[in-house]
Amino acid sequence: MHHYHLREEQIRESKKLVKDDPRIHEPVMGDFYPEVLNNDDVILILQAQDIGHVTRSGAVKTELMNLSGLNLTQVSFLEMNNFERSDLRYTNFEGISQDRISFRGASAEYAQFVDADIPLTNFTRTRLDSANLYNANAPESKFTGAIAPRALFALANLEDSKFDEGLFKLAEFNEANLAGSSAKYTSFEGASFRNANLQDLDFKGANLRGANFVEANLRGVNFKNASLEGANFEGADIAGANFSGTDLNQANFFKVRNAELKQFKSSKTRIGINNIPDYVYTKQRSFKTRFKAPSTPY
Repeated sequence: MHHYHLREEQIRESKKLVKDDPRIHEPVMGDFYPEVLNNDDVILILQAQDIGHVTRSGAVKTELMNLSGLNLTQVSFLEMNNFERSDLRYTNFEGISQDRISFRGASAEYAQFVDADIPLTNFTRTRLDSANLYNANAPESKFTGAIAPRALFALANLEDSKFDEGLFKLAEFNEANLAGSSAKYTSFEGASFRNANLQDLDFKGANLRGANFVEANLRGVNFKNASLEGANFEGADIAGANFSGTDLNQANFFKVRNAELKQFKSSKTRIGINNIPDYVYTKQRSFKTRFKAPSTPY
């Protein structure tokens, strides 16, 4: 995969406020503590919040922790690794290194995880609107039920992760590795997977309307019963991909690689003939013969 050239632009973009954010005018802790913090600093901030017992691991009642907008890039997360239901809006975790951190149910809109090494992380039901996980290493992580519209996952390693029943509308996964992951019944409407490795990913029942799979590795992907209206598969490798029960209306399969006619026979819609490469046609009966409209008798 070629190098992703828009890193700085995408990082800046993910930090922008959106006009319809209901909390756009709410202050964040980073307004009062703009400096880079260490563990002792974080503990003092939590103690000042009067939220109950605070230890080296953070607050006992994690749902009361407000670390929004703080720069935690120099914090050690060996002990302080539970942020369930905490306020982490705009918090900077760039470059941190620790496995098994839990952000379950946290508000982490616009949070920065650029270059973070965070395997086995729990993002279950986390708000990640416009969060930035560019080049993050987070294999075997849980994003089940996460809400992450417009989040940036470009170049991230998310192999063998769980994305089931989440919302990732307009999210960007360009050149990311999601091989072996599960994303059943999840909305990826308008999301981009350009040049991504999605081998053996399970998209069963997912909403992939308008998704971009240009040049992606889709070998063995399960699209069963997924909505793929207007999806772009140009140049993608779809060897062994399952399209049974899918809605392929207006989908583009121009120059797809390793396609077979049988992959499309059980789809809900008959794709435009011009979108299927010539090599897919069979000698016995051409694709055009199989799917042409019945002639009208005189």
